[in-house]
Amino acid sequence: VQQKIINIIKRFKFEDLELSVMPIFPETSWANIRSNLVKYNEKFSSSNVAQLIKIAITVSQKYFFSTNKNVSFNILDGIAKSLGFEGSKRFKLMGKDIKSLSELCWRKKEGTINYKNINKNLVFKDGAPDRKETGISFTQQKQRRRYAEKCFGDNPPTLEVLVINRPGISLSQKDVTIKLPNENIHVTWEFRSRNIATCLTKLIERRILNPPVPYYISNLMMLGKNEFTLQNN
Repeated sequence: VQQKIINIIKRFKFEDLELSVMPIFPETSWANIRSNLVKYNEKFSSSNVAQLIKIAITVSQKYFFSTNKNVSFNILDGIAKSLGFEGSKRFKLMGKDIKSLSELCWRKKEGTINYKNINKNLVFKDGAPDRKETGISFTQQKQRRRYAEKCFGDNPPTLEVLVINRPGISLSQKDVTIKLPNENIHVTWEFRSRNIATCLTKLIERRILNPPVPYYISNLMMLGKNEFTLQNN
């Protein structure tokens, strides 16, 4: 981030920094930058200005995204406390579109207001088929599509993967169960697509996923994660 800011600054003359560059970064102001440089006896250079802008941007954020999936707790805790927070919470949210991931985080925060509905399945009313002379009816297919659109909304955030884990499943084949009575397996379903919402809509529309779908599918755009672990009630 800091290097990108430096590259932006270098495209302008340093004297144009206040009027041409600083408006791009509403998190801080030229007065704050100048005050901090004077306070710590730092020279007016592109790298020093970029460092202060980076700090201002970072401090204003409540969500952090990492390209490394397996970041240790100590590192996350250190980052959080150095920015004035008491701690951090890891979200099981992954994807390439940072803007969409940010939107999902904010939807999760706003969705806490409607917590009473979070575990309820969206009701699906399957109407009678529309019989025609051709014998072909698309009525139910359209109803399933409308149901999926209610689940995900208009222009939903872009996700490329959905992971569902189910640990502790007993073997169902009788011959194997007799020989291995105490064995359980861990099952993972992983859906990958350029747009998971579109993919799931197609699966619902074609009855590969039969409505009503579970709450973690119908509320996918409000839960702030795309990896789930199922448990017995």
